[in-house]
Amino acid sequence: MNRINNNNLKNFINNLFNKITYSQNSGNSQEDAIKILGAQNTFEGIDAEYKYISTIYGKENEDWRLLSQALLVDKGKQIDHLKILLKSGERAEFYFDVSDFFGK
Repeated sequence: MNRINNNNLKNFINNLFNKITYSQNSGNSQEDAIKILGAQNTFEGIDAEYKYISTIYGKENEDWRLLSQALLVDKGKQIDHLKILLKSGERAEFYFDVSDFFGK
């Protein structure tokens, strides 16, 4: 029988009760940044950004890879700007509003 360690149990409980959701914004600009809701801390929030991109473009480092990531401040909001390179050679950009969880 496998035993559940504390980290696995903590992750299970977090996933069970703290579902991450995303606003309906396009993420194409700072003004229309995707807001990540339900992240309890910076780690969960950043992980949610990567999961969002992977839902659209596939597996990180196979189907796409990160070119750059920068934190911007716009009208008092903290915005994470990610630039990625797709397997096809095309580039894409995303803006995420990370104000709710950044620094927690």
